Amino acid sequence: MVTFIFADDEEIIRKGMRQCIDWEAEGIEWLGTASNGRETLKMIQELSPDIVMVDIKMPQLSGLDVIREAQELPDKPEFIIYSGFDEFEFAKTAIRYGVREYLLKPLREEELIHCLRRIIAEIDAKKSAVPEEKPVDEDPTVTKIKQYLKQHYMDEHLTLKMLCAKELYMSPKYVSRIFHKETGTYFKQYLLEMRVEEAKKLMQNGERKIKDIARRVGLDDNPQYFSQIFKKSTGFTPSDYIQSIHENHRE
Repeated sequence: MVTFIFADDEEIIRKGMRQCIDWEAEGIEWLGTASNGRETLKMIQELSPDIVMVDIKMPQLSGLDVIREAQELPDKPEFIIYSGFDEFEFAKTAIRYGVREYLLKPLREEELIHCLRRIIAEIDAKKSAVPEEKPVDEDPTVTKIKQYLKQHYMDEHLTLKMLCAKELYMSPKYVSRIFHKETGTYFKQYLLEMRVEEAKKLMQNGERKIKDIARRVGLDDNPQYFSQIFKKSTGFTPSDYIQSIHENHRE
């Protein structure tokens, strides 16, 4: 299943896009939406989607600016531009950045589905064509980071910048690039996933107070933020997850 992000500054369009087709049936995992260019770029950096569909005209960064910035990422996604502007200069710039499709508003459902299927087929072909690589030793810097996170994930002030300054004495930008290359994910996302896994362990061991769980895994004592992170990772709210554990134990 490929992953997908949609970006448009109009809420009604974002909601409409989410509902316009059966994404799961098309083999697509919907990761979320963004309302401006900077938010879009941040989601791309943190979630590494396979496909990103962006509007050209957005606040903070335009769709083309997002695409240009993403060219520097280790795993840049396939881009679809979704725009109300049928202008040659936009299209020419999009082609230069390797944009796969340039779709015009209003968009027909069948057109979008055909476009997505073409891109998914090519992504699948690329993945199957990649030869199996022999396992290599993990970069020692990455190993050190993982060990440090296991011991300090509960520190709510833990960031890559802090870790680089206190322990690694290296550039955060360089470390971020190495970490992503070795693990396939970014430092922040790796840390959040670790915290979610530790939270699940606490729940399985009988802890039920969501506020205390959030604090113990370094997500402060803000239950709302913790719940958002937990549900995004697991598909369950913390309360539902705890309830399912309780019901399984009764059975």
